[in-house]
Amino acid sequence: MSDQKQVCRNCGGSEFYTKEVSLSGETAQLIPIGIFASRDIRLRVCGSCGLFDLFVISETLEMVRTKFTKDS
Repeated sequence: MSDQKQVCRNCGGSEFYTKEVSLSGETAQLIPIGIFASRDIRLRVCGSCGLFDLFVISETLEMVRTKFTKDS
C-alpha cells in the first residue's frame, strides 16, 4: 500500500480496517489459479460506511500473472 492517505471512494472516510484471509470453498472460484493454489487476499473495510475492497496479496498475484491473460 502506498504512503499516500487512503480515502474511501464511497464516503470519503479515512478509517479502514484490514485483515488477510484465504478464499476457500465456493469463493475460491473467484480466482481460478489451480486446485491447490493459495488464494490469499487482503480485505479492507471502511470504518465509516462499511464499503469493502479485496486485494490479492503479492504471492497470489504472481500466480494470477502466470495463469490469467493480460488485458491491455
